Amino acid sequence: MAEIVSVLSGKGGVGKSTVISALGYSLAAEGKKTLIIELDLGLRGLDLMLSLSDQIVFDLGDLLYGRCMLSDALARSPYTPWLSVIPAPVSPLKELDAGRMAVLLRELSLHFDFILLDMPAGLYLSPSLTALLADTALIVATPDPVSIRSAGKVRALLEEQGFTSHRLLINQFRWSTFKKSGFSNMDQVIDAVGSQLIGIFPKDEKGISFLIHGNKPVEGSAFLTVARAIARRLLGIYIPLLIH
Repeated sequence: MAEIVSVLSGKGGVGKSTVISALGYSLAAEGKKTLIIELDLGLRGLDLMLSLSDQIVFDLGDLLYGRCMLSDALARSPYTPWLSVIPAPVSPLKELDAGRMAVLLRELSLHFDFILLDMPAGLYLSPSLTALLADTALIVATPDPVSIRSAGKVRALLEEQGFTSHRLLINQFRWSTFKKSGFSNMDQVIDAVGSQLIGIFPKDEKGISFLIHGNKPVEGSAFLTVARAIARRLLGIYIPLLIH
């Protein structure tokens, strides 16, 4: 059965889709059959990041409402046979049927090692869907007071629903700007969110350029190095935490 990991954030603009794409690549590089499901309905973008646009015929909405077979909705990465994506609909669904989604995930779990859920940003829907559908949650935030506060609210909403398997993932980190953020050290950030830290992605324009332009991952970049380390932590492997 697959490990279902929800990737969510309290506010937009934190690079959640960039992070989930890199984690998908990295889990696939570990030989794990990995599926990313894009739940940010109406805001499809993973097909561009992962060079899949020419494969997209059907999407998550078609799959949920029986307009295609499972195999028709899976777009496979051109760079690794271990990574697949089910893209979000271009037009928003009136609502996401959580019951249908749970049934779909049970079926998909038989075919993959990891399923990553790219949740919509914000507090309205994602924490409740995560509590219903996922085994683990990664709360993505940038190291600034507004993002950290919203990440803390996400954590609180998850725990209100009895969901405690959450980890904090910091993105777009740079020492020079962090010193101006009002936080003295990373322990203060962790305490403010109330979730254990699993990784820190650096602000690495070169490293994420492969996602922006839909190219092959830049091996050896700081961004991908961190993604590989987080993937191994998800696999239960001890990897020391580094800040680039």
